[in-house]
Amino acid sequence: MKGSRASWRPCSRAGKNWRPKTRANRLVTGAHRRHLPWPAGRVRYCNGGHPLPVVVRTDGSLELLREGGTLIGLGGLVPYEEAEIQLRPGDRLYLYSDGVTEYFSEAGELFGEQRLFDFLLEARTHPVDQGVEELMVCLRDFGGGRAPSDDVSIMGIEFVG
Repeated sequence: MKGSRASWRPCSRAGKNWRPKTRANRLVTGAHRRHLPWPAGRVRYCNGGHPLPVVVRTDGSLELLREGGTLIGLGGLVPYEEAEIQLRPGDRLYLYSDGVTEYFSEAGELFGEQRLFDFLLEARTHPVDQGVEELMVCLRDFGGGRAPSDDVSIMGIEFVG
């Protein structure tokens, strides 16, 4: 089903029905789930304007989940494409806000995607909750202990079978 052209109802409905108020600097994050735990490791997904979710496989490979559409709340102008992935026991799915990759060091350097991806690959041998906590510590250290300029959110989910 990967790359299906079908419109995904939860994203499409939200895109048509949700209208931002006058505050364009507000961000809404949503997740829709039908089944937890996922039956047999199958995950159907759709993105709506956030950084691409990341799957870290037990074999050390990393996969970006690219299917989706534009920002939610633009009146359903563009359909949302969905895809399905297959997780195997030990695979991890990470959802995060752009505040993670856009965290600045004292020198003005971005934490960036590559640093995040390298960290997630290295942390795959740790329990998922420990890896997320270690990432938060790494970000604070990277930023010299300064407060982030944007929201910093990350959620890690491990499929255990």
